[in-house]
Amino acid sequence: MAERIRLINPECRVTVVDDFVTPENVAEYLGVGFSYVIDAIDSVRPKRRLSPGVAATRCRW
Repeated sequence: MAERIRLINPECRVTVVDDFVTPENVAEYLGVGFSYVIDAIDSVRPKRRLSPGVAATRCRW
């Protein structure tokens, strides 16, 4: 997906986080100043953990 985004906009900085979202690490990932979050989560439980965290930041979903 990162390569596809770069093909669309070569100036876009893409940071890939290849990890499981947990209640313990969701704030850590969202606290690094991302402008956008691309959700590629397949499971409902981690997706539910990410949603409130993104909503509490200035990240666009």
